[in-house]
Amino acid sequence: MWGALGVTVKVEQVDNATRSAKNRSGEFDVCTFGWVNDVNDPAQVAGWLGYYPTRKSVGTGWNSAEFNALFEASNTEIDPEKRGAQYKSMQEMYREAAPLLFLYETPFAVALSANVKGYLQTPLGNNEFSSAWIAK
Repeated sequence: MWGALGVTVKVEQVDNATRSAKNRSGEFDVCTFGWVNDVNDPAQVAGWLGYYPTRKSVGTGWNSAEFNALFEASNTEIDPEKRGAQYKSMQEMYREAAPLLFLYETPFAVALSANVKGYLQTPLGNNEFSSAWIAK
């Protein structure tokens, strides 16, 4: 697909430890990430992807003093409206800078028989069968 754009890509499939090391060192041009937000607070994602002191903004090296200061302030803000406004500003900064490009979201694959009823999958991909039953 990149070839159609005139870009020659050498795909290097590596194990997770090697990928992580390359990410930390910046030894890549393009890489893929998978993410499941398992904490119900925007600080987890913002801290990992945009806050420079945490893994150099997930290895991108993006460093915005304004974003960093806003992130730090958001961690002590207790007014939900003010904190929401802080995260809105951080999202706008991140979108404008585009240190990462979010291309797609892959839902968790599930295969169930048509007679399984009451099954629930949480946004984290956990399979919840406590209320499930088999219909006849």
